[in-house]
Amino acid sequence: MKGQNLWIDRIIALCGVVLACVPLADWSGMFNTENVALALNVACLCVGLLLVAVIIVRLNNKTYSIVTGLAPEAFYTALRQTLTESTNVLVFSPDRSLTGKAFIEHCCREGIGLSILGNSEQITTLLASFEDAGVLHDLLNVTCSSNAFTLVALCDRPRHTIALGSLRADNGLIIRLRGTKVEAEIHRLLEKEMLTASQPIRLSGISNPAAFLDVVHQTNRRYLDNFADLKSGFISFYGTEVLNVQSGWLESGRFRRIRTLDLTTNPGLLLTRDRYLRANKTFAATRGNSIERVFLIERSRLADPSFRESLQTVALMQIDMGIAVDIQFLEDLADVQKQDFILYDDFSVLVEEKQANSDYSFGKSTAYFGRERIRAYEKIFETVWKGARSREQVVQFLKQ
Repeated sequence: MKGQNLWIDRIIALCGVVLACVPLADWSGMFNTENVALALNVACLCVGLLLVAVIIVRLNNKTYSIVTGLAPEAFYTALRQTLTESTNVLVFSPDRSLTGKAFIEHCCREGIGLSILGNSEQITTLLASFEDAGVLHDLLNVTCSSNAFTLVALCDRPRHTIALGSLRADNGLIIRLRGTKVEAEIHRLLEKEMLTASQPIRLSGISNPAAFLDVVHQTNRRYLDNFADLKSGFISFYGTEVLNVQSGWLESGRFRRIRTLDLTTNPGLLLTRDRYLRANKTFAATRGNSIERVFLIERSRLADPSFRESLQTVALMQIDMGIAVDIQFLEDLADVQKQDFILYDDFSVLVEEKQANSDYSFGKSTAYFGRERIRAYEKIFETVWKGARSREQVVQFLKQ
């Protein structure tokens, strides 16, 4: 942009020199014939037209306006007036004001391409303020950090214009720029630096954005340490973290239905996990909640009296808690069904990758939040659960 302006300035200066020399030459008597005078007039006309064209090009590539000292309401009103010419709108660190919310609602109603970026707390607050938050889910992007002030960018690519608005406390600033290169450079900066370099998590692929944001906010340090994994829709937990997640999500009060396949090699381990058992009991006893659990065992293990007794104790205890229990043999299942996982509503599936020992000194589970991944595990569970026994049949089976 600087190089182009330098050449335009040189052309204007040259035209100025030519136009200044003409009257000087005329006064000096250098042009004393009619043909020379005519040629001079033609030259002046051409130079004048060139100068006008250069000025028009310069104005087209560098026009701007700045408005400062806007109160929040006036700030968003001015931005809404600009929306009629906008094809894309980016909102960074959305504020909590009613006028800010109304601006976002207006963008949604008008079908303008909208992207919203902010940290988990800002996005959670924004979702909570909308009666129908679902309309926002595909527009939201969660960042590690955020600005201390709201920044709004409105881009009109066909007209090569862009408006940048900044709202800090009660002081708003709007800058409007126009020009092919200016618009292209700022648009590139916004897309590359803000949307790519800031590494946002796009909530459009998350099955339950509200629950996801809540968990992200509660486990902020782990969230920051594993931001790259979360961008891909998963996060891994190790050792005691696994028990804390399994129990904590049950205790959170956010979920209503738990579905789980349990690869059972040592049923007695479950009896040592007091917090998890208490969380199961409380969850199952809450009105409207349900837990469906399938113990997957090898048929040959039933020949072991110790294994059979532990399985009977655990399964009957679960049934007494109000949990729907079934027992199925691994030999009767497809390979893809021989997995250990827990489905928390449509929020996440927690897949065990390395079974923990009794004190959780080791073990690994990974939580997946992507819509497609959760649907795949739901299909696996429903296929296995389709052949589940009734409560009475399970009790009879265990007492045989």
